[in-house]
Amino acid sequence: MNTRPTGKGEQGFTIVEALVAFTILAVLGVALFQSLGTSAAMSRQGARRENALMLARSLLESVGLREVAALGRFEGEAKGRLRWRRQVTLAEPVPEGARVELRRIEIDVLAPAPDDSVLASVVTIRLYASSWQEP
Repeated sequence: MNTRPTGKGEQGFTIVEALVAFTILAVLGVALFQSLGTSAAMSRQGARRENALMLARSLLESVGLREVAALGRFEGEAKGRLRWRRQVTLAEPVPEGARVELRRIEIDVLAPAPDDSVLASVVTIRLYASSWQEP
């Protein structure tokens, strides 16, 4: 604020002071809107990853419910354009004569193409009766 005495007793801001104040307010406003935009984008990304994780868990729960999880690699697409990939391998070599085996089940949920980034991944090991034959 201008503190110089004026001839008519008027007080107020000079144009330079007003421009400086406006510039400071503009910079603060831009910073505020950028942080709000970043926050909204992070919220959308978090929701997307949460949905992917729910899909991965759902797929994992459905593996091997009715039959033994088949060894190999399988892929598919779910609603919402998310893609999934399931890989089932033996967790450890089966000892001779063993009646059970451990299978490692890994499920990845991928972002829509062309991104192909992994949004969620779950892994478990399940115990199954091995396919053995009695002598």
